[in-house]
Amino acid sequence: MSNLSINKKVFKVLNWSLLTIFFAVAAFLVVCYAAGYNINIKTRKISPTALIDVSCDEEGAQIYLDEELVGGKNFTQKNLEPKQYNLKITKDGYYDWEKSFDLKPAEAKKFSSIVLFKKEPKIENYNVGLTPALIGKIADTQNLSVSGGEIFSSDGLVTRFMSEVFGPSWYPNTKIIAFTQDNRLKLIETDGTNIVDLLEKQSQTPVIFANSGHSVIYESAGQVYRATIR
Repeated sequence: MSNLSINKKVFKVLNWSLLTIFFAVAAFLVVCYAAGYNINIKTRKISPTALIDVSCDEEGAQIYLDEELVGGKNFTQKNLEPKQYNLKITKDGYYDWEKSFDLKPAEAKKFSSIVLFKKEPKIENYNVGLTPALIGKIADTQNLSVSGGEIFSSDGLVTRFMSEVFGPSWYPNTKIIAFTQDNRLKLIETDGTNIVDLLEKQSQTPVIFANSGHSVIYESAGQVYRATIR
């Protein structure tokens, strides 16, 4: 057998070997990526990635992750690098919702049923037999209390303000607390973030949310009002 024939056979074997190795490596990378792992070629390390899932109750909302528009109303992203992120949800005429958070390796973080509130609620007199005293009895204030500028839930301290707060009450999803401060009705999430200044309210009584949280009934200066807040 000539040297040329031997070289051709060796070349074919090497080609098939290299192709086999290439496809094996490619398949390994695909499996790792699908399983939520990141491969750093430089450091030769395989590390788990993270995932976030975001859902907002508002049509027309826009979701931003680290200032980049990534979706509207609903968004899911896997294979994210574990680090700190900033999530923002916006809609014209509504207050922004924003939260900074850390993603740990292999963590799946979910932000569900996020609510946005109108900057200019529609306010009207509400004369259906509700008195300020009755509003105070109907309002959902379970396990909520205040002390000076502090708001407490059953889980402990929610937040602390410099000025006094009054009349805490639950929003229907129990992730948001309404309260009165400096003659303003405000909202705050139970983790102390996303404070919303809704409207003027000259009373210390709690409030009632109606229509699945789309409106709020409250007393101000002895009169009862309903405001459409979503």
